Amino acid sequence: MTGRHRRSRVKDKQWITPHIVRITIDCGTDYRHTGTDSHVALYFYPPEARVPSEFAAANLSALHTFASPQVRRYTVQRYDSSHGTVDLDFVVHEPAGLASAWARDAVIGAELLWWGPTEAWHLPEQAQTLILIADETGLPAVASILRELAEGIKAYVIALVDDRSDESYLTPSLSVTGAGTRVTWIRRGPASGEPPAEFLRTLDGLADLLSGEPADTIALWSGTEFAEAGAVRRALLGSGGQLDKANTNVTSYWIHGQAQDARPDARNRRRNLDNRARYPDEATVHINPQSSSPVSCQSADETHW
Repeated sequence: MTGRHRRSRVKDKQWITPHIVRITIDCGTDYRHTGTDSHVALYFYPPEARVPSEFAAANLSALHTFASPQVRRYTVQRYDSSHGTVDLDFVVHEPAGLASAWARDAVIGAELLWWGPTEAWHLPEQAQTLILIADETGLPAVASILRELAEGIKAYVIALVDDRSDESYLTPSLSVTGAGTRVTWIRRGPASGEPPAEFLRTLDGLADLLSGEPADTIALWSGTEFAEAGAVRRALLGSGGQLDKANTNVTSYWIHGQAQDARPDARNRRRNLDNRARYPDEATVHINPQSSSPVSCQSADETHW
């Protein structure tokens, strides 16, 4: 286990593109950086929760019986050991989701409760070609992977964005990868819930391009919307695909038209309210009844990010 619970403060805030904001938080001297694509879990408690001053696992079990946090997971964009900080990048589209709204409105000194980091994804040692496929939510991981890519590795990047202005996000990482990296930018256009036709054609073209290379020398990392992740699997890992599944990591970060983690959030909220009704005396130790609300703390308009 690499991570632990942490209470941090915002040290810096920068808008990297019109829709991506970088939040820098302190992480202490005991933070263990695990490499590219490591994640942290951000904890957002309901306003009535009495969060212990010592934010540690041993102190949270009883609290979560009556007030569970909404948890959102984010890639560590960069770890700065000299300053003891980590950078987290948030995609902000309107209507903003829970975490992206927090990042949009965060000020220097704002508090953030979180757990992490997870173990990281590592490029297989035998890989000579790396395929990176991502939308805005996966671009932080892509940037981190490219920045630490070993010399001599060929990289093909397919990136989906809603707005051309977000294409500048990868510029700093691409500046250190050399001529061996090819990037294809695809703009989604009007939201439909289906992968863009250009994206599907690009995947098919990539599959043809790689057809002559040994499967065990090709690695794939992908982080996109659910339907786009399915298209990646069909094109590169399905019956017509030639990649070795052991060298692939395909993740869907969100589902078009659905609130992120809406079901577990609602389930936890119902359980919390039931426990408050069953054990009112114990509940008052962990919640402030005057701040309590009977409604779910999940925003109804959190549909994308």
